[in-house]
Amino acid sequence: MKKITKLTAVCLVAVLLLLSLVGCNKRDSLVEAYTEAGYDVTVTLASNDKVKAFFTLLGYTAEQIDDMDDQSFIAVYRGVVPYALIACYSSSFELKDDLIEEEDGVKDTSAYDKAKANGKINGNCLLLYSIGDTDVIFAAN
Repeated sequence: MKKITKLTAVCLVAVLLLLSLVGCNKRDSLVEAYTEAGYDVTVTLASNDKVKAFFTLLGYTAEQIDDMDDQSFIAVYRGVVPYALIACYSSSFELKDDLIEEEDGVKDTSAYDKAKANGKINGNCLLLYSIGDTDVIFAAN
């Protein structure tokens, strides 16, 4: 009976640990790090005018921007100059699902693998655009 109780306790601890890791939200630590580095930081949706301007600068069409209306973003500025744009997902699994393409039952993970290898993924956040030291701050937090 003691072995079953111990096994159950170990399993519960493992499940709780996994759930806590899945729920890691890097947004707050990134906002704090960019603010401490002297940047102006805005956490907003794609419907924000500054974020729309960011995406226009990156070459997205108005239709593509409208499709991201409920997506959360961190916009990093110094004055009016955009320095970084970061997409925030509710979980790292959602981020991975968004980057993996599937065609005819075959999953293409190349976009996810490339972003991960280039340091563009940090927890549940994806660095879409950066200049200056913003990519270093992103990777360090």
